[in-house]
Amino acid sequence: MPQERCGVTLNQWFGQFEEFHSHTPTIQIWADCYAWDWMLFCDIFKHALNLPKAIHYMPMDLATWLQSLGINPDAQRDSIVEYTVPVSGLHQHHALYDALLERACFLKYNHEARIPI
Repeated sequence: MPQERCGVTLNQWFGQFEEFHSHTPTIQIWADCYAWDWMLFCDIFKHALNLPKAIHYMPMDLATWLQSLGINPDAQRDSIVEYTVPVSGLHQHHALYDALLERACFLKYNHEARIPI
C-alpha cells in the first residue's frame, strides 16, 4: 500500500477511538525496539505532530521495559516466553508474528511491572 494511502487508512481506523480519547490521547504505541519503528510510524503521518488524536505522543519500548525487569533486552523473544504461532504461514520477522510474540512477552511480565491494560 502506498504510504499516503496507508496514512489515510490508519487515520480513519484510529478515528473510531477519538471520542474515547478526545481530551487525553491514551492509546500507547509499543514497539520492540522503538527507535526505528517510531520514526517510520510517524513518517506515515508525515510528522510526529500529525499523529491521530487518540495516540499518545510518547512511544513505549519493550526492550527497555524488559531490561528494567532484569531480562536481557537482546534475548530472542521466543526464548523468554512460550509461544505458539496462532496463524499458519507466520514466521519470525513477519509483522503480525512479531507483534503477537511481543504481546505474549508483555502479558507474561505485565504483573511484575503493574502496567494497566
